[in-house]
Amino acid sequence: MKYRIIYLLLLPIIYFFIKWSYDIFSRYEELESKHVNEDFEDQKVKSAIKTDFILSFEIIVISLSLLDNSDFITKLMVLISVGILTTVLVYGIVALIIKLDDIGFYLQEKKSIALKKIGDGFVKSMPYIIKTIG
Repeated sequence: MKYRIIYLLLLPIIYFFIKWSYDIFSRYEELESKHVNEDFEDQKVKSAIKTDFILSFEIIVISLSLLDNSDFITKLMVLISVGILTTVLVYGIVALIIKLDDIGFYLQEKKSIALKKIGDGFVKSMPYIIKTIG
């Protein structure tokens, strides 16, 4: 059973390799033609949903592989806990990144010099964070 899980975990790696290869070639063609696609935003959202689904599936498979000899209730409780924890962590990090510049602007208005500098750092770092992620 455990060896089958290894092969199952290889599927998302193959999928991401094909997807990223396609993205690289698509961007190259887009840069050559300098044509802006109207459906670009929709494609990004669909791609993000697929990626999120595959990563969630992989986390569930890994969690189940660790609970090979457990009863159903234990597996159910662990999967619910893992699902809630990963959702809170992943979407919490995304929310923090989205609001980081707002937090920076808020801190820039404070009287404390230290808080103003931290706020400046948040605001100045946002373009680099977005460029790195995107």
